[in-house]
Amino acid sequence: MIFIRAYLRASTKDQDANRAKQSLKDFVANFENKRIATFYIENITGTTIERPELMRLLEESGPGDILLIESMDRLTRLTAENWEELKRLLSDNKIMIVVVDMPSTHVHMSGSFDNRIMEIFNNMFLDLYAEFAYRDWERRKKVTRDGIEKAKQEGKYKGRIANQEKHQTLIRMFSEGKTAEKVSEATGYTLRHCYQLKAKYREEILSDK
Repeated sequence: MIFIRAYLRASTKDQDANRAKQSLKDFVANFENKRIATFYIENITGTTIERPELMRLLEESGPGDILLIESMDRLTRLTAENWEELKRLLSDNKIMIVVVDMPSTHVHMSGSFDNRIMEIFNNMFLDLYAEFAYRDWERRKKVTRDGIEKAKQEGKYKGRIANQEKHQTLIRMFSEGKTAEKVSEATGYTLRHCYQLKAKYREEILSDK
């Protein structure tokens, strides 16, 4: 039996890796008698291959299983060398990659894909998208770094004021006895991040009560 294993990743604690969950369910619903067997969800950078949930997915997958992702940058922002390593791991386990925004990969959803020419094209496109994802990450990092440097030179860099303000909101709301769900709604942080910050600022929260 072929299992569809959905992988969801977000880069930071302030982003929600669960965001794409429903869109992946909706995508699979377009295919008869298909459903997602397991979700593998983690908040971690795509620039490292050392990802616990991704490694668990690889360990639990069998030949012909599908790794379902929303877009290639959810799976990889890896260097070319690390991407080759991840591809090898996927190939060794005979795992098929299906990317929602790459229609050519959708043929794997039929469970009877044996077109060698199409497979070659798909692999080529996956390599290109992986390269684009890595270059986009490099570009974003450079833009952020250049922007901070320019702001510093102009005396306009104030650090992470927005985060500081949200942290103060979090401390105040927890000290008032608000639930993590309410704090999450007010700050935009995930529930997991709210609990982490609650533990971090425990003394301040208690002192404000």
